Amino acid sequence: MEKAGSAAILIRKIPLLGSVVKIKRCPADVSFDEIEKLATKYSTAVIKIEVDIKTHDPEYQKLEKEFKLNGYHDSNVAFCPTKTSYINLAPTEEEIFASFQRDAQVHIRKNEINGLKIREAQFLEEIYPLLEFSGKSRHFIVQKHADWLDQWGIFSKQAKVILAYLGDDLLGGNMFLVSGTTAFGIFLPLSEVGRKRHAAYTLMWEGFKLAKKEGCLTFDLEGIYDIRYGRPKEWLGLTAFKRKFCGEEVEFMRAKVKARKWYLKPFAWAGAL
Repeated sequence: MEKAGSAAILIRKIPLLGSVVKIKRCPADVSFDEIEKLATKYSTAVIKIEVDIKTHDPEYQKLEKEFKLNGYHDSNVAFCPTKTSYINLAPTEEEIFASFQRDAQVHIRKNEINGLKIREAQFLEEIYPLLEFSGKSRHFIVQKHADWLDQWGIFSKQAKVILAYLGDDLLGGNMFLVSGTTAFGIFLPLSEVGRKRHAAYTLMWEGFKLAKKEGCLTFDLEGIYDIRYGRPKEWLGLTAFKRKFCGEEVEFMRAKVKARKWYLKPFAWAGAL
């Protein structure tokens, strides 16, 4: 790990290729000169930057021009959400709830009437069986328990996990991270019964309330479908669900890539790196 100005830089060495430089959530005051110095130092083949600047920001167009002047291209591969929705937690709980679409309100009230209960988990790994089930049923890869715990355990002081029960049955969970006055949604896995009972609506609402109690002013839903990338298509359904909570949708600058080896430049021009 290195630093270039206020940006944290991850450098990954690759045999025969040299190294790849990745900068996630890069501040808008990106220092191209410092990044180039580090790229030269580590014989970097590819530089990948995802900038934390929104397309409606006054400095956005200026920064786009600077990236082009420094040899960067738009990338079709992004690791951070390129578009997301912010829930404003500053109003009262009543005002926040009233801002939701009607069907979201109906599902939350119905779950309350049916006796759906929420409790805060004592340990992060209490949500893992739900993640494992979701992975198998939705056909996506879930890390092994030990690897998952290694990755997320370091956030144990920032992470909050709530679980939904109907009687003794675990229906779903919501895990989010608290950083300053912002909460970031991470996982929202459900059991089969949880999906049928629309437990996700209650889990989201209870997550907002807990984040508000923790002093958060914003809940970042961490990603909605971005037409600029045209994928992942499976996010269309998830995006429709997240829009039920009527947050403010924001779009970030596209991920940028620069190839420093001549044989990789055609891939960079095509946005494939």
